[in-house]
Amino acid sequence: MKLNATFLAAALSLAPANMEEIKAGQMAQSKASSSGVKDYARTLVQDHQQADKQVLAMADKMHVDMKKNMEMGDMDHSKMDHSKMDHSQMSGMDQDKMKQHQAKMDEMQKLSGKEFDRAFLSMMVDGHDHVIQMVNTAQSNAKGDLKAMLDHMLPTLERHKQMAQDLMQKLGDTASAK
Repeated sequence: MKLNATFLAAALSLAPANMEEIKAGQMAQSKASSSGVKDYARTLVQDHQQADKQVLAMADKMHVDMKKNMEMGDMDHSKMDHSKMDHSQMSGMDQDKMKQHQAKMDEMQKLSGKEFDRAFLSMMVDGHDHVIQMVNTAQSNAKGDLKAMLDHMLPTLERHKQMAQDLMQKLGDTASAK
């Protein structure tokens, strides 16, 4: 299969996004006070691990060495061919966004109870909103296997966002009921 810039841009955005969702979900599994939030976090981890496997399998199929093109989420722009790349897709998980995410994770580490639950769910709504936009952008230029992969991922991402919103509403309802 021929490497294309759309795939490279999508992979370099989705792989770190998956890693970040997995890390956040793992943190929430241990820190969340609500069983609903813990269950949601478990679902997130499982789904994003599966999505990560799909991205890596597609990269392997297209002979893309993901480790060469990124190191633990840091994009090494010096090794990439930008000549045919749609930079609007690359903006997905750039270094600034990743630093913001890490800062939120550090702040959440200090929280506990319902305060943690709310911060985690808020981060998941915002994060999934961002990734959904990335996938929609990538879909507009995608073909073949890449389009099929993105088409498969989108409903899961939308479900994750909706689940977080529903849990936030439940947390808000229980807080106001007291």
